[in-house]
Amino acid sequence: MHRIHPLPAHQAPETVAALYEAVRQDLSLVPNLIRTLGNSRASLDAYLKLYASLANGNLPSSLREKLALRIAKLNGCDYCLAIHHAIGGMLGVPEKELVAAEGGLSFDTWEQAALDLAEAVLATRGNVSADSYAAATRAGITPEDATEVVAHVAMNIFANYFTRLAQTKIDFPRNWVNAPAAA
Repeated sequence: MHRIHPLPAHQAPETVAALYEAVRQDLSLVPNLIRTLGNSRASLDAYLKLYASLANGNLPSSLREKLALRIAKLNGCDYCLAIHHAIGGMLGVPEKELVAAEGGLSFDTWEQAALDLAEAVLATRGNVSADSYAAATRAGITPEDATEVVAHVAMNIFANYFTRLAQTKIDFPRNWVNAPAAA
């Protein structure tokens, strides 16, 4: 049961409803996370802008979803695990790769370094050891990549903590792909 209830589009201020519509165009629905964040236009706008900015970054979409899965797993966020499995599926990432990433593993050395760095950032609150950072750079993580990994950690912590506080109800199955539009 929701602690903070999703704000339906028909009750949302025009500026929030416009943000909902932009999300609907991308995902074919407006997830409960977005409609619950809609209770604060500023918070929803900030989340969506950060998400969009990072989507135009250096990290590929498949890795962004894998990072989100690992962070959600470490933070115990079932909602975010479900949504990122779904989005990863939409992107064509094989389920075995998504499951592996949830557990902190990748079949690619560079992706593994990014997952390891994200986990170290989360575990140490950014106080990553010189050895851990050097291992990431040896695997090909650039300063730009590392900066984006930290931004993804921060964005996903926000989503994880918010959905846990709000007790956001999972509104699609874990293997959802091209779900029908919902309000």
